[in-house]
Amino acid sequence: SVHALMLDEKGEAMTAGRLQINSAEEGQIRSMAVRESEQKNGYGTKMLLWLEEEARRRRMKHIVLDARDIAVQFYLKNGYVVEGDSYTLFGSIVHYRMKKTLNFEL
Repeated sequence: SVHALMLDEKGEAMTAGRLQINSAEEGQIRSMAVRESEQKNGYGTKMLLWLEEEARRRRMKHIVLDARDIAVQFYLKNGYVVEGDSYTLFGSIVHYRMKKTLNFEL
């Protein structure tokens, strides 16, 4: 796995994410989080783009993830599509399986 962390000017965690290597062709975004006070400032998108670029560097063909229902719109705006239901955490936090095919610039 590749772990990424964005720090603020005080050196405190602001955004985190992980690219799990499922296979040579598939990466999985895990543990994405943005500090609540920093949400809607573009840091989640920056983190996601960085993780996607890391997957491209590794020549992965696609990325999958399990998004909480409240995060689905964020991932849709970033080019992911819903493939179906995933799981429900603690009996109430619904997740959806999402996927993005990675393009490579020549």
